[in-house]
Amino acid sequence: MHWRQLFFSADGVFYLTALLVMVFFLLAWLIQTTVFWRLGSRFAPGKWTDYFLPGYGAYLLCRAVGVPPWCALGLWFPPTTLFFLLYIGGAAAERLGKSFWLYGVLSAFFGMGLLLLSGKGRPAGAVAAASHPLYAAPEKQPVPSLLFMTGDLAGSTELVPPSGLVIGSDPRRAQLVCAAPGVNNLHVRITPDPEHPNTVVVEDLSSSQGTYYWSRQERDWRRLIWPMRFHLYQMVRLRIGAAGCELEIHPR
Repeated sequence: MHWRQLFFSADGVFYLTALLVMVFFLLAWLIQTTVFWRLGSRFAPGKWTDYFLPGYGAYLLCRAVGVPPWCALGLWFPPTTLFFLLYIGGAAAERLGKSFWLYGVLSAFFGMGLLLLSGKGRPAGAVAAASHPLYAAPEKQPVPSLLFMTGDLAGSTELVPPSGLVIGSDPRRAQLVCAAPGVNNLHVRITPDPEHPNTVVVEDLSSSQGTYYWSRQERDWRRLIWPMRFHLYQMVRLRIGAAGCELEIHPR
């Protein structure tokens, strides 16, 4: 059969429609992966290929913006998709100092809020600082400095080396020993992020009582569930353990 006859036949129309549908869904999936990755990377380190996996990309995004990871399941069920898009988009906007409801509602409409939030920008905590002349980043990259506010290390300071610093109660394995109640042998790791200047990555090492960071938007402590990136030119305040020592991270 000549290709023109095949193209205009019923079978040709079917195959062409199927091809166009496949191309449409492939493009939509690539766009979604890129949006999830760009937005998630504003809060936590991640690779584009990690967000490409079906379902796992939504899971990573939920973890990055600070909502329960099981919310990713709600995106796969049509009756709840709009609600969870609103919730995830609003939570991401709130962490970036923007309107929860405005970007949440926009996210419910074809993910427009997520698309806007994923635009080129600095990591979480850097948005307000970047616009303030007093917070302009110096040419020489600062060294993260830990200032302990409470606990047995209260009043002391410690510089974070490029390789990172592990805080815990075990003097044989931890690089910085903190004997405050609730601190595990290896509790938390703080590492300068070489890919994002003026930022540090804080990672809880599966501690029993957790590591917490102070949320300026919620004015409350939030438990660190995954490695998170913080900007040095915003106030970074951590608490090691449920009632352990508190510390701040400053540039030096």
